[in-house]
Amino acid sequence: MNTGQAVEIRRRVDSTRGRVWRAITDKSLVASWWGPETFTTFIDEWDLRFGGRFRVRMTSTEGNLLRIDGHFNQIDQGRTLGFTWHSDMDGGRQSRVVISLAGDGPVTDVRIVHDGLADADATEVYQWAWSGALDGLEQVVRV
Repeated sequence: MNTGQAVEIRRRVDSTRGRVWRAITDKSLVASWWGPETFTTFIDEWDLRFGGRFRVRMTSTEGNLLRIDGHFNQIDQGRTLGFTWHSDMDGGRQSRVVISLAGDGPVTDVRIVHDGLADADATEVYQWAWSGALDGLEQVVRV
C-alpha cells in the first residue's frame, strides 16, 4: 500500500448497526448511497468475501464517468469492512478504505478512513465524496 494522506470521517447514524451493516454490504443498497448526491452509482461486480473483487461505475449529473475497483481485504461481520481502492481519478495509485461500525441499540457510530491518498487535493475530493456518501447512507438506513 502506498503511504500518503488520509481522510477520516465520523458520523452518528440513527439506525441499528445491523441495518447499517446491511446497507454497506448489500450491493443493491450500496448502489443507492455510495457517492455524492450528484452521482448515480452502478455496481458491476460485488463479490463480498475476503479477496473478492468489486467494480463500480459512477456517473455525474454532467455525464462524467468514474470507475472504481478493488478487493475486499477485511470483513468482520457487523463491525468492519475494508477494501483496496483504485479509481480513474487517482492516476494509478491504489489506496485503502475501512468502514467501521460501533454501537448497540438505535444509534450507530460510523467511521470511514480512506488512506494512501496522493496529496491534499485528493483528500479534499474524498472528504467531499465520503461526506456526501454518508448523507445518502443516513437516508437509506433511517428507521
